[in-house]
Amino acid sequence: MNKKEIAPELIEFAMPLVERTAHKIKTRPELRDMDVEDIEQDLLLHVCERAPNYNPELGSVKAFVTQVVVNGVGMLLRKVTRQRSNPGEGMEITSLSDYVDGPDLKSEERIVGMSTDDGDRLRQTEARDPITDIELSDAIEERIATLPKDLRPIARELMTSNQKETAERLGLSRRKMDSAMAKIREHFGEIDWNEK
Repeated sequence: MNKKEIAPELIEFAMPLVERTAHKIKTRPELRDMDVEDIEQDLLLHVCERAPNYNPELGSVKAFVTQVVVNGVGMLLRKVTRQRSNPGEGMEITSLSDYVDGPDLKSEERIVGMSTDDGDRLRQTEARDPITDIELSDAIEERIATLPKDLRPIARELMTSNQKETAERLGLSRRKMDSAMAKIREHFGEIDWNEK
């Protein structure tokens, strides 16, 4: 298989992973000003740029693309954090909680320019690691793949919707939804997720 044949396979595998990843990391404070589509585009571009580096002898397409997307997330977060922590020339930061006139002469809260570390200290929380989130998502997807065929679409829908919405979208009665939920819970309960 030559490099031209590999690229479509990589992109085909990368598309759903990039989409899931973009929706997950969009919740991070650093990315709140970016559209999900822009995040997806950045991550997909990262995959396309690295596609020629894929060597099937070193690992599977899934492993390669997953690692490239994880690296892409890290690069995107670093880029956005750098932009926020290095304000433009002539801008003055006085306090993270003060309101000051911004470049458009509007009162802006300085918290907009905070880095993730600043926000974590202020809120006394720890930011979630996007790499851990991606690994957990992959573990969940692998577990869904081992469900009986009729339960897989329900479990996948539950990743983005609540039970009521899932039942409505899939046309399930309450009794069928409750039965499916019990089976899915039992299936997922067989694993120690703290190890994942």
